[in-house]
Amino acid sequence: MQVNDMMDDPVTGQPGPASPASEMEAVHDPATAGRNWSDELTFRNFVENFPGVAYRFRMHPDGRFGYDYLSSKCLDIFGVAVEEVVKDASLLIGMIPESDLDQVTRAIEESANTLSPYMIEHRMVRKDGKTIWVKASSIPQRMDDGDIVWDGVALDITDRKIAEEAIHLSEETLRLAQRIGRIRCWRYRIAGRPIDPDSRDILFFSEDTPPRHLSHAELSRMIAPVDAAAFDAALDRAIADGVGFSLELRTVEEGGGSGYALVACDVLRGEEGKVAELIGIIQDITATRKAEREREAAEQRYRSVVEDQTEIISRLTIDGTLLFVNNAYCRFFGKDREELIGRKWQPSAYPDDVATIERQLSRISPESRVRVVNNRVFRGDGEIRWVQFINRGIFNADNKLIEIQSVGRDITELKATQQSLLQKERELSEKNAKLEKLNIAFEVVIEQKNEQLGNLKSDIIKHYNAFVKPYVNELKHIAKGRQEIQYLQLIDQGIQDILSPFADELLSLNRHLSPMEMKVAGLIRSGLQIQAIATELNISPHTVKYHRKNIRTKLGIQNQKINLRTHLLQVIR
Repeated sequence: MQVNDMMDDPVTGQPGPASPASEMEAVHDPATAGRNWSDELTFRNFVENFPGVAYRFRMHPDGRFGYDYLSSKCLDIFGVAVEEVVKDASLLIGMIPESDLDQVTRAIEESANTLSPYMIEHRMVRKDGKTIWVKASSIPQRMDDGDIVWDGVALDITDRKIAEEAIHLSEETLRLAQRIGRIRCWRYRIAGRPIDPDSRDILFFSEDTPPRHLSHAELSRMIAPVDAAAFDAALDRAIADGVGFSLELRTVEEGGGSGYALVACDVLRGEEGKVAELIGIIQDITATRKAEREREAAEQRYRSVVEDQTEIISRLTIDGTLLFVNNAYCRFFGKDREELIGRKWQPSAYPDDVATIERQLSRISPESRVRVVNNRVFRGDGEIRWVQFINRGIFNADNKLIEIQSVGRDITELKATQQSLLQKERELSEKNAKLEKLNIAFEVVIEQKNEQLGNLKSDIIKHYNAFVKPYVNELKHIAKGRQEIQYLQLIDQGIQDILSPFADELLSLNRHLSPMEMKVAGLIRSGLQIQAIATELNISPHTVKYHRKNIRTKLGIQNQKINLRTHLLQVIR
């Protein structure tokens, strides 16, 4: 189609500028208007008061097109003046969005080819940016000169389309709700008649099945027999009293299974105020009830575990109000559950500990959900007991503290044991301190005794050398036999050894030397050989060797190339 700036004059029929739409004469010629109006004024009033736009659209054989006439509502609906559109028809055509233009063009071409009525709904975008919906209806006729003329009207159906979209959205929402909520709907048309069990007055529909008509008996058979009477009674009351109902009933599924459903209805009244219709739903709540039963069973198991605990368990709000206490809690504090629920925990705590408890509870957070508090409480009999409470915060989805669960155990005996241990530790520390002082005193005394003993030994040696040894030496000079001289030397050496540290040092080296081994060690130290020691002690040389071996072993020099006499002289000075 092409827009022609020079349309045929609607009055003369000759080519020329298109006439203004306000000149009604342009459409009153019976030869061109195709209408036989007996009263021009009536036609004018009708057109100007019509809620849409009356128009005549013309298309020439060569494809040019334009408007012969548009009513004054053109400005209200399309936002452009009649004169502008008559001068340039593309103003209206250009408002049609591309998504709708092809459909409009095909509809015009089909109407032109078949001279069938043109009727279409499409969108238009006005110059001010507003999108409207338009419904155009017209009847074509072919003129003698080959032009095709459409006389019709265009209506603004934007509000209707918005309403339809809202209805469509509501229907989609309803279908979605039905699918998600497993809801089926029914409408029971009463119309003032008593219930007829066999009359198929019930329209039953659901999201996944088309609507179907049911009788009252068929609807009742969806209800389990044990609840059918309650359903029928509820229907009767709704009809008689005009009040809806809501019931939870057991149902019979099509496959023969059983379930639970929420059956509810509302009442619609007729013109005379009588009940005309019941509108209801049947919502499958089997899964919900099953979940509730499982939850109740789990809660019962949890409650049984909690109630059987010997620990005192409670749940409280953040301000300290008790929401739950177990039996052990009631027994410990000597009160019934009814006396405790709804009350604060503070009165049962020892007054001096309340501030500490509250401070610890206030520190519960998503990062630190558990706080352990050891505090004193008043037991039911008035006795003060120590209890350890493990307080765990319970948070909602926003990490806001909503409750605190507290598990307590009596630690009075443990506290007493700890106190006793602390007392014992203090006493032991005091005794250790005293022992340390005594040890210091003993060390001083021992040092003094050793010093006195050393002085005594020194005095004895001096006295021996001064008063005894000269006589021993004299005896050596007057002794006649070799054996007598040897005996005197042994006596002198023995006395020297007794007065020297030899005996003590020898014993300190090894407390396991026998008396004979000590004699042998003394003789070895004095320089005697094996045969002389054997003769002196009246034992065999083999026995002397045996004792020498034992002495070396006990001195820790066995299997070493160390002279025994030299070693004895070195370690015993």
